[in-house]
Formats: sequence, structure tokens, C-alpha cells
Amino acid sequence: MQAQLIGGLETYCRDLALALRDMGHSVEVISVLEPSQAVSGWGDIAIRGLAPTNHTLFRLYMHIWTMWLTVYLYLLHRQIRYDYVFIMHPFAAYSAYQAGLRNYYVCNYGIEVWGEWSERLTIGLKNAYHLIAISQHTRSVLVEHFSDKKISIIYPIVDITKFVPPKITRRVPPYVLLTVGRLVTTEAYKGHEKIIRNLNRIQEHLELEVEYWIVGDGDDRSRLEQIARDSAVLDRVKFLGRVSSEQLVLLYQECNIFIMPSSGEGFGIVYLEAGACAKPVIGSIVGGATDAVQDGVTGLCVDPQSDDMLVNSVTELLLKPDYAYHLGKAGRARIEHSFSRDSLIRSLETLLGKR
Repeated sequence: MQAQLIGGLETYCRDLALALRDMGHSVEVISVLEPSQAVSGWGDIAIRGLAPTNHTLFRLYMHIWTMWLTVYLYLLHRQIRYDYVFIMHPFAAYSAYQAGLRNYYVCNYGIEVWGEWSERLTIGLKNAYHLIAISQHTRSVLVEHFSDKKISIIYPIVDITKFVPPKITRRVPPYVLLTVGRLVTTEAYKGHEKIIRNLNRIQEHLELEVEYWIVGDGDDRSRLEQIARDSAVLDRVKFLGRVSSEQLVLLYQECNIFIMPSSGEGFGIVYLEAGACAKPVIGSIVGGATDAVQDGVTGLCVDPQSDDMLVNSVTELLLKPDYAYHLGKAGRARIEHSFSRDSLIRSLETLLGKR
């Protein structure tokens, strides 16, 4: 059975909620996109879905300010005192402010705060008790706007009991490059197109077969398929669509390199998932990816605008398997130490202890 590929923001929200529960807090999650509690992976945490179940009403509801108005009305009439409120999307901070909350923390994932700021976004963030960034890059953007506010970094994490190294090494060739992410036009910055266009160059350098596996689906898939067709590599680009969480782990374990030369990543949890499976990672020198990938230590960071740098990095790792293995092993060790559930709990204890 296929499953919806959970995005980084959803995963981050779930991990925060579960960590707060493990710290002894009673946690309630308010979801603007779910109509009910029928959401998997949240254990015994209560989820209050605000979205309408009627399809027509849901389409109207999906207008962004309609959602935030719904959040505002819910918070305004909720007869309960919250000790802590974590706003997981910066645009919802204005709803919390208008509802009279002043003890709220705002998590800033990345791209939402990189562009032009609306007045409502500015008001919501300005009046937050504390701002949270998921990477150094995102924090630097927030500091430019709010140099006087408290801004902390709380990194995403990975389930290190689920994402584990493979027990045996897959035979090669073909070599396998893997990217995981939703194929939507608003996230075309992730670099799928660049890898597809350079796949023949990579294979020519190696003189061995190379496949590119793509996990995820969305409205940009047909465009990428056409690029693969035009580049004469469609037979070596595998569009795998949405996969189950169990299949995803197996695909990480099967690949030789995880690659996502993104030009706009807030962080990139998928880099951590691949690293937890002891795979060398090729990321980007821009955005939050530099927090997730340590260049020359757990993987390689490339200029997303440089085809030569991309091709050379891929071929270097495939031609030097001992080096690739060393990077993957270091990636696993780093994630165990700094990006596990225990490290998240330590970060939250420090954050809440500042009050």
C-alpha cells in the first residue's frame, strides 16, 4: 500500500509534540489541514482537526487567510489555559496574537520567512514570546528583522531506531542516486531537474550504469518526466511515487548516494534520514542544508548552479567507495549524537527553562 510522503514541517511538528509528551506535558495538537483525529504516527496525542469534511467547503477553506481566521476563532473561544503554545507555521502567529495569546513560540522552518514579509506576518512574529529556527540560515534571516528578540535553534530529528544502516551492501552496478521530496512546482528548487540533465555526464565519467531514483509525487512530476525523456535517460530515472515508511527506509539503504542539491532548503530532514542509514549525502552550499550536511565530514555540499561541481562530486563518491563509506559512517554517528529524540528533549528543556 502506498502512503502519503510526510513533509518536513509535518514531521518536525510531530516530533516536537511527541518530545513534549515524553517530557511529561499534556499535549494538544490543533491541525488546520485535518478534519479529524485520523492521523497516524501521533500515538496518544489529541489532535483537533479544524478543516471541514465537505469537499467544496474544504476548497474554499484552503485559502490561507480563511485557515488562519479559523485558528483565531478556535483559540479565541477555547476555554483552556495553555502553559506553552508552539505555532508551527509563521503565518498562524498572527491568529494567536489576535486571539490574545502572549506566551507563544513560533517555529520558523525556512522558506516561509525568506521572501517578502506581510504586515500580518511581521506582527505575529514581533509579538511572539520566543522565535525558533530550524537552522543557522533561518535564524540569520530572523535576526535581520528582529535583532532584539530571543531566537533559538531547535534542529529536526530522525528516529534512529527506524532509519538504520543496511545489513549488507548492495551489489553494483547499477549505481543508484536517490532523492526524496514532493514533486510540486513550488518546490522545484530541490534540484531534481539538474540531476536528470547531468545523468548522462555522470555515467560517461564512470563508464558504468547509473540510475536515479525519485521518491515523491506532485504536479511537477510530468515536467520532470519530459525532461528525462528529452535527455534520453527516462529508462534510468525511476519515478517511484509515494511510498510507505517501511519502503522509504529500504530505498535509503539501497542507494549509493543520497542527493538533493537544493537552492532553497530550510533544513532538509531527508538529509538526516539518509545519514542515519549511513549513506553519504550530497547537499547544497546555500540555505539550511549546510546545517544538515557537514561538507567533507558526512557528505559533500555543492553549488546548486554548478553542473561541473555536481558531476564531480557524484563521480568522486562512486569511484572512491571507501571515502563514501567513511562519510556515511560519520553521518550516522553525528545523527545519533545531535539529531535524535534525546537531543531534541535536551533542546526543549533548555528552551523552556529560559522562561
